Amino acid sequence: MRGKYARTKEHKQKMAESCAKAADGPHIRARRGKHRVVEGVEQRYCSFCSGWFPLVGDHFYTRKCKSKSGRTRIAYDCRALKKPLSAYYSARYRCKHNPYYRDVEVRIERDVWTAWWRREQDRLQLSDPVVDRIRDGHYEEGNIRLIERSENSRKAFRKGEEVLKRRIAELEAENAELRRKLEVPCGG
Repeated sequence: MRGKYARTKEHKQKMAESCAKAADGPHIRARRGKHRVVEGVEQRYCSFCSGWFPLVGDHFYTRKCKSKSGRTRIAYDCRALKKPLSAYYSARYRCKHNPYYRDVEVRIERDVWTAWWRREQDRLQLSDPVVDRIRDGHYEEGNIRLIERSENSRKAFRKGEEVLKRRIAELEAENAELRRKLEVPCGG
């Protein structure tokens, strides 16, 4: 045995038997994480897709995170969901915590978002896709699109330039008005 939690056939069989005896009670989940036994097969919960997968074979990979155990296990089948779900949760976080997105909401369910992402990615074949709102407004179907990250950063830079140009024009107009008010008529 390689270690305390090595997954040998005997270990898996003992775990399946002990879980079957305990009828998958809450104490098993507390002790073993998110596990269950269905028809004699031990299954583990995927924290990405919220699905259950058999713990036999190479269904999961481990990723470091800030959970109680310091790790999370994600099914290999869910790797394709990593980018769309990351974008979904980033948009939700922005809407809640970024003051510039104060009036913006995510009005799409998670499953609809991932289905939309996959459909658009298959259609466009982008190398580094990001979600962009077409018009200022909410994240909702019809107002979002996938574009390349480089195009998105160019768009943000152009928007910043436009804001600066507008502000400079406002300041120049204000400056001209103040100069006009301060001019003292030369009367002699």
